[in-house]
Amino acid sequence: MKLPKLLALLLLVLLLTPSLPLAQRGIWDGHTLHKKPGSHLQEGKKININTASAERLQGLPHIDSQLAQRIVKYRQKHGPFQKMEDLLEVQGINREILESLKPFITLGEGEKQ
Repeated sequence: MKLPKLLALLLLVLLLTPSLPLAQRGIWDGHTLHKKPGSHLQEGKKININTASAERLQGLPHIDSQLAQRIVKYRQKHGPFQKMEDLLEVQGINREILESLKPFITLGEGEKQ
C-alpha cells in the first residue's frame, strides 16, 4: 500500500517541477530560461567584440538580439572598438553591463583596457 502512495507522490513532484532539467542548464524563473553568464564560453576563451557576429554576441550576459545588433551597427559605422569603454556609446549598455561583460570579451590584438 505504501508503494502506490510513494509512486503517486513522485509523479506529482515530477509533474509540478518540469523546470528541474532547465534549471540545471540555466536560470529558470518559472517563465523564462536565462543563460548563466558565460555558460557558452570555453574556459579562458573570450569573444572578440570587434569581429563577433550578432548571434555570437547574444551569448554574452545581458546581450539580447537587439543589443547585439546595435553593437554590430555601431562597429560598422564607427570602426572597431578601441577600448572597452567605447561600448558605453552603444544605446542600452551602461557601466554595470559593461563591467559584467569584461570577463567575457576582448578587443583583439593590442587590446586596451
